[in-house]
Amino acid sequence: QLPAGTLMRRAGEAASTYALEVLGGLPNSRVLVLAGPGNNGGDALEVAANLANLGASVDIVHLAGTTPSAEAQHALERARTSQARFVDDVDDTHGCCLVIDGLFGIGLARPLEGRARALAASTHDLHCPVLALDVPSGLDADTGAVIGPDGMAVRATHTITFLGNKPGLHTGDGCDHAGRVHVD
Repeated sequence: QLPAGTLMRRAGEAASTYALEVLGGLPNSRVLVLAGPGNNGGDALEVAANLANLGASVDIVHLAGTTPSAEAQHALERARTSQARFVDDVDDTHGCCLVIDGLFGIGLARPLEGRARALAASTHDLHCPVLALDVPSGLDADTGAVIGPDGMAVRATHTITFLGNKPGLHTGDGCDHAGRVHVD
């Protein structure tokens, strides 16, 4: 019975607070946000807007979908009206202090492919912390397996997961992909 968008806003606030903790309380840091087409991407866009409003230099790579939820669409509008900058690719950013992984969440049932796979792989080459929202993209939240026979998943240094802890963050490949897990 919560108003529409409440959970996404709360997730964005919690992740923003945790991101500042990971950054050591430096709100003027450079942050790269990878936002997917679904509600996990909406969470990431909320974080982007929040951090930009706090003074961080935020770059967003957004994988747009065909029909975003009303909540994700609202988060996209918030991000667009903030000081965050939309960029085409990770190559468009320099010297980021933190990457936010909001490409895909617990609903992903297929291997990462195409641009999403390339973005996930690019996080492995960045020399900064990676904060996954709910679960690292490409990881099964229940089993801890990387999804697909030739799958790829983000290797996060930190994961903030919402509502309850996910077993896949602590089993199988999850141990190598989730990093330090924080439950909110």
